[in-house]
This record gives sequence, C-alpha cells and structure tokens, in this order.
Amino acid sequence: MTKDASSKDLQKQNMTSTAYDRIKQAIMLGKLKPGYRFSANQLVTQFGMSRTPIREAIQLLAHENLVELQKGSGFFVKSVTLRELHEITEVRIALECMALRTSLHEMSDAELDDLINRWKEVRQEYLDGTQTTISKIFSIDKETHHLFTHRTKNAYLINLLENISLRVHRIQSLSLDIKNAVKVAEQHIEILEFMQKRDVQKALESLERNIQSSLSSVLENLGQHGGEEPVETFYLRDIFNVD
Repeated sequence: MTKDASSKDLQKQNMTSTAYDRIKQAIMLGKLKPGYRFSANQLVTQFGMSRTPIREAIQLLAHENLVELQKGSGFFVKSVTLRELHEITEVRIALECMALRTSLHEMSDAELDDLINRWKEVRQEYLDGTQTTISKIFSIDKETHHLFTHRTKNAYLINLLENISLRVHRIQSLSLDIKNAVKVAEQHIEILEFMQKRDVQKALESLERNIQSSLSSVLENLGQHGGEEPVETFYLRDIFNVD
C-alpha cells in the first residue's frame, strides 16, 4: 500500500469515527429522540463529509442497537420499549445493589467527597440560575454509578454490568431533564452520604429509589415527546451545532 493510499484510509477512518461519536453522543444525551428518522444525505450536509463515513458510522450504531435501518425509509433512532425499560430497571437494581454491597468498603472518603461536592455544584448552579448542562449531569451520573459498580472484586459481576452498560447509559440519559437537576443531584448526594457512613442498608434503599425514579422520569419524558415532529430545517443543525 502506498503512503497516499494509507493516508486516505486513515482520513476515512477518522471521519467515520467523528460521525459515529457525534451521532452516538446526540442519541445518548437524548438530543436525537427515540423514533426520530433521518437520512445519510441530511448528515452529509450537517457534517460536511461524504456519504461513505456517514453510512459506516450508521452501521456501527445499528450494530449497537441504537439505530434501526429501514430500507427506503432512512434510519431511525431505535425506540426503547416499555418492556425493555422495566427489564433493565429490574436488572440494574439487582446488579448495582449487589455491586454496592460488595464494594462499599473499597472506596475512600476523598473519592466520595469529590462526587458529593460535584453534585452539590450542579444543584447550586441550577438554583443560582447559572448554566448547568445535561451533558455535565450525565457525566457525573455515570461516574457515580461506575465508582461502586466497578470497585466490586467480583469479576463476573463487573462483566455482567459491562454487557448492559450501553442500554443502562441510554436509559439514564433519557431520564435526565434540566428541570430535574436538583432532584437528581439530591438523590445522588443522599446515596453517597450513606456510603460515606458505611450504612449499607440505607445506601441500598437510596440507590433503589434512585433507579426507580430514573424509570419514572424516562416514562414521563417519553410521554412528553411522543408524537412530536421536530422542525426539520433546524432540528439536526441545532443538535450538531452547525451554523
């Protein structure tokens, strides 16, 4: 392979990776709503790249069950069924509570303090009317749950959690709404403070309430967006911040 050919292949891979990352982030942050239909041509315009990397990115997302391909109809953001929501919630409660129980003494007070302070910052930003973002909340949410789910010494449990992590993260993202920033922050502060006290039972009860609340928020948010058709001219442009 010539140097030029190798360089072109690398450039193509980079474009595919860029398109994949941007579309996936939009789905995971709930910006591209479940059921929303879009086409490769729309993304070509938004990203300023050829169809090939766009199509390759879509194929990767379809493999991850985030996008559904329908012949002649473009691509759809994969919908989340009620059954899937309830089943993932049941599995999360079982696995995350088991992980917390076995990892509670593997975390330092400093680590827990750091997360508590970051959640307090989110709460204060919202109360002060300063700009806090869904992206920031989602990031801290993932870090909080990852801390205790991956400190367990049970390798099989970690593997099970990893296998469902993409679906869990998507449901977490669908549950988030900037209006619920204070509620979400306070729920996590409560869990972490019980963890600091090494109060296993109260920490487990608080975690289960948080996961159940997440399910309720998803159902509410999906109900609010059900049947809405975004204004096509502006929807993708606003999502991907393209002028």
